[in-house]
Amino acid sequence: MAVGAAALLLAGCGTADSASVPGHLTATDPPPDRDLPTAEGGPALTCGGLTFAALTLRTGGGEIADLAEPVTEALEDLVRRHPMDRPAGLPERDVSLDDWMLLATEGERGTRRVEIATGEWGEDGPGARAMTVSLEERSDGSWQVVGWGNCATLGPALDPKVSWVEVSAPRGGFDRRSSTLSVWVSERQCASARHPDRFLHEPTVVETAESVTISWTSDDVFSSEPPGVAVTCPGNPVVRRTVALAEPLGDRVVLDGSYWPAREVGAPD
Repeated sequence: MAVGAAALLLAGCGTADSASVPGHLTATDPPPDRDLPTAEGGPALTCGGLTFAALTLRTGGGEIADLAEPVTEALEDLVRRHPMDRPAGLPERDVSLDDWMLLATEGERGTRRVEIATGEWGEDGPGARAMTVSLEERSDGSWQVVGWGNCATLGPALDPKVSWVEVSAPRGGFDRRSSTLSVWVSERQCASARHPDRFLHEPTVVETAESVTISWTSDDVFSSEPPGVAVTCPGNPVVRRTVALAEPLGDRVVLDGSYWPAREVGAPD
């Protein structure tokens, strides 16, 4: 999302003059439709699979009436076949409803997909051992696991034509007396080391009395390159950009809105 829905969810009141700075929003401004899908119950989040509402993490998942038994059976089958590599949080036997939480469903009966959470999850998202497991429904009504992995970068979901950009601080830190932030940005997805200049969008900035949240996106590489072009991951260029603030940064923390919850911006790797 060119606009950080996560930032809007976490922000308090906007500074008095923030709306006068181009690209700025107050905490009460609605996110634009361009890049950010939303779901009932808050911004739509993803770990790279299906999307789910942020509220899911606070309410304990969705309705699982007809999914509880077949999904649990599929998970038991998984741990029998892969006892050493099973998803975090699943026991070696006797998997129960207490061991997983439904995050999202997609499709109609007979062609459905679900994504569940295992391991350490809380109201603010994944912990150190958080994982997601993807399952698909078979034609006979049973379910099978088709993949699982860590959820290290939970973030607001984006329109498929855009991708998140990583925001980093200069190595010497920010000039806290200035109302202009100097930041480093780089595309997060594999992009064949293309120079990001012509693909970067304008950032959206949410200012409060305690924080400045920057949400930045770029054109998705698969949407902006010709069909069939092979994409490689040699590392993406990091470029310097400036962000105008309504007032000097002061003691406020700078956050990257591409994560949920938004993360404090650190120095580039």
